[in-house]
Amino acid sequence: MSYIKTLLVTVFMLVAVGCATTEAGSEQARVTPNYNFEQLEQVDRFRPSNNFSMAAWNSQVLLLSDSVKTKYLLILQRPDTGFDFQAPVGIKRFSSYITAGQDRVYALNTVAPVGITIRTIYKLDDKEDLELAKKLVTEAEQAAKAANAE
Repeated sequence: MSYIKTLLVTVFMLVAVGCATTEAGSEQARVTPNYNFEQLEQVDRFRPSNNFSMAAWNSQVLLLSDSVKTKYLLILQRPDTGFDFQAPVGIKRFSSYITAGQDRVYALNTVAPVGITIRTIYKLDDKEDLELAKKLVTEAEQAAKAANAE
């Protein structure tokens, strides 16, 4: 019994020392893309039709196609690398609406799908809005990449 206690104390001390010596600023210095787009119409929630589809634009931005004209840009709270590989997308809704800050999306072909909350929803009414959204997302990614390269 004494051997197990000694082993546990040793492991605990090694973990504590490892955490204490890890640089806290290394991850904080990384600039992430700013996906706040004042040019697009932001909505808190919407009610999708029965036949909607979703596709990932990158690890943090998804496009939900609700009808021929109406699409929604979903910005997630954080990136998920599962979306980088064109994973099928699942959504967990708590009502008939899709709501920012409440509903979660999943990359379905990962070993352990983790739900990520939708942070912001933008409504794209026409082709011009869709093209503008593509441009804004690309610019945000390029600005973050340039800031991290410095």
